[in-house]
Amino acid sequence: MPEDRSIRRSVMAGAAAVLAVIGLLLFMAIRVYAVRAADEAFDRVLAAAALSIADTVEIQEGDVTVDIPYAAFAILGTSRLNRIFYRVVAPNGGLVTGSPTLGLEVPQASTPEPRLHDSVYRGTPIRIAAVARYHAGTSGSGWVDVLVAETREARQQLAGQLTRNALLPTLAVALVAFCLIWLAVRRAFLPLGVVEADIRGRAASDLAPIRGPVPREVRALVAALNEFMDRLGSTLDGLKRVTADAAHQLRTPLANIRAQSEVALDEAPDGSVRERLARIHVNAVNASVLASQILSDATILHRLEAQPRAIVDLAATVQEAVRRIDPLQAQRLRLAGCHGEPVPVRGDAFVLREMVRNLVENALVHAPAGPVEVSLTCHAGEARLKVLDRGPGLDADLLERVFERFVRGDETTPGSGLGLPIARTVARACGGDVTLAPREGGGLCALVRLPLADQRPRPPGGGTAIALALPIVLVAALLPLQAAAQAKLSILGTAPAEQMAPLIAAIEANDPGTTVDYRAVLPTEAALGVIAVAAGASSPDLLLLSSPDLAVQLANEGYVISHAAQPAGGDPPIHWRGEVFAVAADPSVIVVRKDALPGPEVPRSRIALAQLLERAATRLSGRVGLVNIGIDSVSYVAAAQDSLRSPLFWRVTRGFGAAQVRIFDHAGELLQAMAAGELDLAYNVPLSAAQAAIARGAAIEIVVPEDYTVSVPWTVSIPNSAPNPFGARRALDLIVGRDGARALEAGGIGAGPPLTPGRTDSIRQTVALGPELLVFLDPLKRTRFLDTWIQLIVGP
Repeated sequence: MPEDRSIRRSVMAGAAAVLAVIGLLLFMAIRVYAVRAADEAFDRVLAAAALSIADTVEIQEGDVTVDIPYAAFAILGTSRLNRIFYRVVAPNGGLVTGSPTLGLEVPQASTPEPRLHDSVYRGTPIRIAAVARYHAGTSGSGWVDVLVAETREARQQLAGQLTRNALLPTLAVALVAFCLIWLAVRRAFLPLGVVEADIRGRAASDLAPIRGPVPREVRALVAALNEFMDRLGSTLDGLKRVTADAAHQLRTPLANIRAQSEVALDEAPDGSVRERLARIHVNAVNASVLASQILSDATILHRLEAQPRAIVDLAATVQEAVRRIDPLQAQRLRLAGCHGEPVPVRGDAFVLREMVRNLVENALVHAPAGPVEVSLTCHAGEARLKVLDRGPGLDADLLERVFERFVRGDETTPGSGLGLPIARTVARACGGDVTLAPREGGGLCALVRLPLADQRPRPPGGGTAIALALPIVLVAALLPLQAAAQAKLSILGTAPAEQMAPLIAAIEANDPGTTVDYRAVLPTEAALGVIAVAAGASSPDLLLLSSPDLAVQLANEGYVISHAAQPAGGDPPIHWRGEVFAVAADPSVIVVRKDALPGPEVPRSRIALAQLLERAATRLSGRVGLVNIGIDSVSYVAAAQDSLRSPLFWRVTRGFGAAQVRIFDHAGELLQAMAAGELDLAYNVPLSAAQAAIARGAAIEIVVPEDYTVSVPWTVSIPNSAPNPFGARRALDLIVGRDGARALEAGGIGAGPPLTPGRTDSIRQTVALGPELLVFLDPLKRTRFLDTWIQLIVGP
């Protein structure tokens, strides 16, 4: 059995092991339950989305068509974590729409019940819900499969949350149980602590039996201890009696022998008899000294064990020891520093006095010719007692050996070889030590060092300061030594370079040494450029797009990286999955040429606009303009979101068709025509473009619809192939913060629409970032939407 084994630790370790095993089993059970519960919850939503898409499947003229409901992806996008994919398969196995490689391992259905599968799409684990609908047509019939998939981030988050919510009470119960077990074990071991305290608190000579109630389990142990202490007490009592008797019986004959030898020496004639009597006398003296030293040593050891430590004035103790020296010998003593302030040390007055006496007498005996100096000082929290003589001194090899019992430095002088060992024993028992060293000019120096009783804790020294500073130095050394910045930060954006100039200046000021290379392209060109990186094209470091649907599509397909943005001095940024960040909102407004319409006719809502177009279609014929939503992606997003918010969108569109609306490729071209007087009215124009036209001198008026405005957010993201991701992250942190917002606003991007007094921001309907934006990017959905829009614009 190991010597340091603890029963209490063994019991607690066993209890901890049992609780750990139970906790592990509970964790595994809770984890399985949490994953299953998360899967069931999200599977229902996923299956509902697949069912809602399947309900829109139709076969027209032998072709399968599907109209992806906006609500289907909006529901799936409520978690704001999952990426979403889908595929619709015709009865003949051909792709209708969606991802051509999604769920190829899922067999084609022959039943309408939802089917759920785990799969991997582009290296990412996904969950697939498949729903089939049977459709019959003139050219054939069969099952149309609808597959909708999502990644597992939201499921993992929910499973983790359920696990934590279930484990926290379990851990709390386990902790309380462990504490109760610890208290119970501690209470069970309290009687042993009482027995231990009883024994430790006794004097060394107290061998009385242990009293008091003890548990049944340790009663036999306590009885054995009492029996042992009784036997030990009897033995010690016998030794004490023998020692006392021996001391009495030994010292008396020795004193008689010494006295008789002295008398005989006085009366004996010279010759061999006198020489022998002298030897007898010397031996008697030595035996008497040895007996006294041995008894003194035993007394000192007994007091060190038996007497409690108390605060003793060492200065007074030294004076008392000197007074007990033979007066003839004491004449050679020189005292220094022993008459001033008290020198408190912790110990026993008797044993300290014996220590001083032994040192002084040792010096007097071995230095008979010169004075002996005794000095007492205090230094660095300790008392220092020096006994200095002018005797022959000791060889270097004897400076330590003389502290061994019965070892003497000079055999020609009387002594027992116990004085110095007794002195060192006393000094070490009081927390100090005794050392010997040669004295300058000849002689020996005995130095006693004892800690002062009122010593205060010393302040931390240099080693502590170094230890405190070391972690700081290590942290500073381990901080990543990033380069100041790469020479170039490439940004691909959809705004003109002059609008980006304030933002570029802010980025370069935030990262001195960085040069921003900005290139303006169309949103579709930017998206295609990022996708083309896989084919070897160069990649930008940042994407700043005015089309949030394309930005979300790039993130959904895995072309951008996640970043935990930390804006300086701003609110947490709006983002999707930490990959697409909204940095500004560009509201779509109505633009009217000044003085083109009477004040009452200026449309300030969609219903007013529809009524104006219907009432004055002939007068406004060819004088109204729209941006082609089939070409301009920003206008397409605004139109799609407008159609979701109000049924008036299609009435207004029909009114534009009746007024022979003019179609332009982009907002700048439209505003140029209006500034030239060719147009009187335009709809769904980005506010930033209208404000830029006014800054150029165009005589136009911005009208903010009073019912609502569709605000299309600008987005920023980092491609996963960015050559300078560190610089891109720093620039993104700046852009999503207040400094970035001010820089964009200075370039005419992100300034909110002017509000009339009493109105609130509730009219600003900002397009949310999420997978629901992918709905109108579906080829069939987009084609149907554009066909309807064009038909209404062209008119009957």
